[in-house]
Amino acid sequence: MKKIILLSFVLLLLQKGASQSFSFNIISSSNSITCANPIVTLTAVSNSCTVVSCTWMSATSAPVVASSISIQTPGIYSVAANSGTQIITQTIAIGSNTVIPGNVISSLSVNITCTLSSVANVTMLPFPTVGNYFHYIIDPSGATFIASTSSIVCTPQSTGVYTYVVTNLINGCTSKVNFTVNSSQGLPSFNLKCPTNFILGCRTNSAAVVTFSNYSTSPPGNSMSFTVIPPGSSTLTPSGILGSATQYTISSPGDYIAIAKDNNSLCEHRSQFTVLNNLVTPTIDCVSNSITNLNCIQSSATLTALLLNKNISLQWSFYSNNNQLNTLFSNSVVVNTNNSSPTTSLISNYSLTLINNDNLCQTTSVYPMYQDLTGCVGISKNYFNQNNISIYPNPSDGYFVIEKLSLSENTKVEIYNSLGLLVESMNLNEHKTHVSLTDKMNGVYFIRIKSNQNYSETYKVIKN
Repeated sequence: MKKIILLSFVLLLLQKGASQSFSFNIISSSNSITCANPIVTLTAVSNSCTVVSCTWMSATSAPVVASSISIQTPGIYSVAANSGTQIITQTIAIGSNTVIPGNVISSLSVNITCTLSSVANVTMLPFPTVGNYFHYIIDPSGATFIASTSSIVCTPQSTGVYTYVVTNLINGCTSKVNFTVNSSQGLPSFNLKCPTNFILGCRTNSAAVVTFSNYSTSPPGNSMSFTVIPPGSSTLTPSGILGSATQYTISSPGDYIAIAKDNNSLCEHRSQFTVLNNLVTPTIDCVSNSITNLNCIQSSATLTALLLNKNISLQWSFYSNNNQLNTLFSNSVVVNTNNSSPTTSLISNYSLTLINNDNLCQTTSVYPMYQDLTGCVGISKNYFNQNNISIYPNPSDGYFVIEKLSLSENTKVEIYNSLGLLVESMNLNEHKTHVSLTDKMNGVYFIRIKSNQNYSETYKVIKN
């Protein structure tokens, strides 16, 4: 599970007299180096879902300037953000837990007979005995039997090498030991295969197909029959010859028993396996959608999904102006105003679908985007064109002249930056009005001219 370590920074952005606050978080894959997470990744992400470049430092490594770093050594790490006027630093401690659990097994060698009448149990337990453990046994067929109890008892019912694995769920560290099962009589053998690794997921992965493969008798050449006993049923093998099917579809989790029988000797091979449910739905780290209502000044916006889990696929879906469904397999999608339908308030609903590639489970979030083009289109353009408005020079170093040959009363000028923020306003009382943006940052600005008849026209200018 990801832990989000919140490191709040306030960066003072001075724009020649104007200030703007900024903050970001550090998204961490873990706060400790473990066997399950030998590499801890720290990523700086702003409150608007923009990746932030910082300087990362520690006592054992050289400074790194990047938006994210990968850590393999525990210690105290510092991250610094430079606002241009000051450096703000925070520290974060990365710990370590890589203790490997031990294990005890009652026997390393077991003998069985053809009728399985002399089977001896093999008991396995971890140490220290107090802990949060996960056990599984891999039998010679490749089947896996899983338990989460304090110990596990195995009743081997086929010959070959078994592997007992114990995992500490706190740190993901594992240890394993093998034991061997022998028989003086000829038992059949087989392998079990499952494309979904004996895990039930979503959609096409909602069922697991288990197949008997590489099956043979000893001595070889005899015919064989098969069956799978589901959870809750009698574990006794049906008498006589079993079924001929070698493929079984399983749609419920639990502990199953796969049985193959030599139809001549009636010797059998049993493998106990566990089918698990994995219905974990994917989650996203953040989506930048701070601007949801476009206008003639802010006529475009980008929706960006930040996804640190590389095993998750995503896609954007939305309807275009001609009601055609568009699908985009990308982290970002650009939204523009629908100028062909200026009275429409909803541009489109942008659906973001995440798909967990492990189990094919998915989640969908909807981000509606709106527009308000009142006064930006229509007869307003004809109105002002009749009055011959021109703005020059464009581009310029910040000095612009607005020239209007025909002047009406109460004509106002509003100037917006590329973020849609009003930075200047004035009345247009003369045929030539001088505008100065020299104290503003370089970039694109929008000049909106509004008449007393509520007509308006917007012009784009560039300060460089």
